[in-house]
Amino acid sequence: MGVGASSVLSHDSTSYPSKDELQHWASLLSTELADNVIPFWLEHSIDQINGGFYNCLGRNGERYSTEKHVWLQGRQVYMMAKLSNEQNNGSCPWSQYGSRLFVAAQIGSNFLRKHIQGQDGEYYFCLAEDGRPCRRQRKIFSAAFYCMGLSELALACRERKQDAEALELQGQALEVFEDILAAAANPSKIGVPEALPGAPNLVPLNAPMILLNIIVELRQSTGS
Repeated sequence: MGVGASSVLSHDSTSYPSKDELQHWASLLSTELADNVIPFWLEHSIDQINGGFYNCLGRNGERYSTEKHVWLQGRQVYMMAKLSNEQNNGSCPWSQYGSRLFVAAQIGSNFLRKHIQGQDGEYYFCLAEDGRPCRRQRKIFSAAFYCMGLSELALACRERKQDAEALELQGQALEVFEDILAAAANPSKIGVPEALPGAPNLVPLNAPMILLNIIVELRQSTGS
């Protein structure tokens, strides 16, 4: 009898899933990723004409908007490069998609590298189908996921002995990270308004969280 969802959910707060349960869920999720998730996005999201990805998709792949939100573009570059990098020498369930994932990550990266910034250096939050700017970002997350995508794709290029491209991507990722640090230190630079007098005195954790995430990714990519 297989391990069902109820057996995992039945654990109280002081116990943990068994090794067999963890292996079951790892296998189940890997299969779902390989059989449904990856094929869906490879088939429906890549814009072969303009570059980048269509992110606003229904369950059957139909587009309900052609806007391209930059933080989603960056995330998809990252995830496709990451899955390409983690094929485990062809032993994982999605290894058949390795080269297609790598090419898709390159398509997304090239689109962002061409369109993500204005002449003033500011990063956009949303782009039109052909890359024209729709809205500027008012937080650091568009640039953050772009940076992570560049970093992971650099690793993928290095795996394929494309050393010159890997070095260029790493350099761009580090430049973007410098911009992110500057914006995080002075949010008014990206148009974030000052808090009003009645606002609660809170320190949000989303910026430190994503900065630490980027640092981990850059360390893996650059080795320093």
